[in-house]
Amino acid sequence: KCLERCKGSIELETHATVVLMVRISTFLLAAFFLYLYRQKRQPYLLAWSVAWFLMSLHFIAHAGVALFSPGQGVLWYRTMDEWFVALSALAFYCAARLYVRLTIPIRAVIIAAVIAAVWSGAHVRGIASVTVGLGVGLIFLLVGQTFWQEGRRQEARADVLLGITFLAWGLLFIVLVLQPRLTVLQGADLVPMLCLPELFTCVLMVMSVYEEERRRVERNMVALSN
Repeated sequence: KCLERCKGSIELETHATVVLMVRISTFLLAAFFLYLYRQKRQPYLLAWSVAWFLMSLHFIAHAGVALFSPGQGVLWYRTMDEWFVALSALAFYCAARLYVRLTIPIRAVIIAAVIAAVWSGAHVRGIASVTVGLGVGLIFLLVGQTFWQEGRRQEARADVLLGITFLAWGLLFIVLVLQPRLTVLQGADLVPMLCLPELFTCVLMVMSVYEEERRRVERNMVALSN
């Protein structure tokens, strides 16, 4: 029993350490992509910075839920927790559209943000049985499809891998939402697995930035030679 307790405490400390590292890394990534945007002035870099900043706010709101005692204030923290992750997904979608040089459907994005706010509040108060994570998963699938198609078209390995990562991230969100309805996955702790797509996304985004910069230089060289 003593060994089991020690093992459980070590697992909890490891899990808390990993979660803390992810929370810190999201804020640092937001600052890093903001720095890259100021250097290169590419709009998708600003969108990536906003997306990671919103993700860090999601973690802060999630920490607020754990710190405060149950009450009306916790309901607001839980609502903001779900809403911020939805806003982050929409920012990633806008960044993907800008990355492939497509226009952003601004009206649709605003409507989706309002729906996410209402959906989050309804779920926290028990009105909606499904969390906004289902919509987040669907948005990540769209982001992954965008990067996948762009990577196949440009023959860019980093974009293809980034698309696969976002697809896996979206599927994981959907599985987490449907987990209570799936008898096979009941009792499994899938939340720590969300850290893996985030870590892979961080690395692949940096790779995509420099691949895009290389392609831009090549396009300019071809234009000058012509």
